[in-house]
Amino acid sequence: FLLDKRSFVEHYDLSLEIHSSLAEAEYATGNHGGISIAVEPILKHGRNLKDKMQAYLAIINSLGAQGQQAKAIKSGTALLSMHGYNFPPSPDINESTEEIHKTQSILQSINVFEIATRPTIIDKKGKSAIHILFILARHAHIVNQNLMSIMVCRMIQISIEYGVCVESSFAFAAYGYVMTKFAGLEEAYKYGKVATALLDRFDSKEVLARVVCVLNDFLIFKEPLQARLPTLKNAYEVGISIGDIEWGLTVANVYTIMALQCGRPLTALADEAKGFMQQMRLYKHHTLVVASLYSRFIANLTGTSDRGDPTDFGDLLGSDEIGTLTQEVRQTSVVNRAHFLRLWMAYLFGRYDLAAEMAESRWKMANSRPLRSTS
Repeated sequence: FLLDKRSFVEHYDLSLEIHSSLAEAEYATGNHGGISIAVEPILKHGRNLKDKMQAYLAIINSLGAQGQQAKAIKSGTALLSMHGYNFPPSPDINESTEEIHKTQSILQSINVFEIATRPTIIDKKGKSAIHILFILARHAHIVNQNLMSIMVCRMIQISIEYGVCVESSFAFAAYGYVMTKFAGLEEAYKYGKVATALLDRFDSKEVLARVVCVLNDFLIFKEPLQARLPTLKNAYEVGISIGDIEWGLTVANVYTIMALQCGRPLTALADEAKGFMQQMRLYKHHTLVVASLYSRFIANLTGTSDRGDPTDFGDLLGSDEIGTLTQEVRQTSVVNRAHFLRLWMAYLFGRYDLAAEMAESRWKMANSRPLRSTS
């Protein structure tokens, strides 16, 4: 049936549903090559943008999962322009600051704590646009945090102008994250409460993993680290169970580093980390890169590594499964994270010269580009 050239003529709705479902299934099983085959007939025979949306989103999700964040953003912003929302390709800090100030002015004109009770969005273009931004924000966080800030602000503006939706919970969580840099922790915490209220209102598992992950970035300064672990573990399990692979696996890495920092027994954590990595390999997901660093860190601490020097992480970037991921991912998250873990290990084992070297390297990387992601 899928190869019948007349299927989209004689059975349009059914063909559209089958190919869209197939693309989602291919993504959920990590078969990225199969996604392009599944969506090609939709893009060729789809009658309008609405009918082609699932195909476009499947492509964006697949690119992101493979670590091709720049390509995912390029595809996503092209899709947003079809909805009438345009974004600068490589915004600088001045452009993001202008958008943040605009959004702050809008929010100052309303009662923030009544946002969660605002009407639900019904505008079709706005609803579609906020969903696309919902997907792209994660990738922008890796590639260009100035772009991420602009995208988050646009999500807030849509929510205020047209009404709130499930994705608004993530928008306000991410806006709280942005506010940690521009207005301080208390302001961030205020919008974190709005995000939590929206999450409770819509009671949707679809956004749970990403909202918990983003809120964690500043709630750790308000709550004991140990108290965050059950919430993170649940978010991982929910994310994987509903097919939110991108954020479910991202939360897994957040859980691992948090568990390391708050004293979870290393033998138990090592087993958990192995389970996370099995999922990452199954889905051929870019989060495996950072997870491999954490796993090596744990092995070095417990003495189960095959390397005599506990500060030696080996040539992880040269391994087959990691080496196939893009240079983009390796140069942002991985190198910076590797230097952080080597700094930590060097300090623990009295290698203060190496710790200082890693600290200087991280400082240079952090200052090489404004608002660059290091997580």
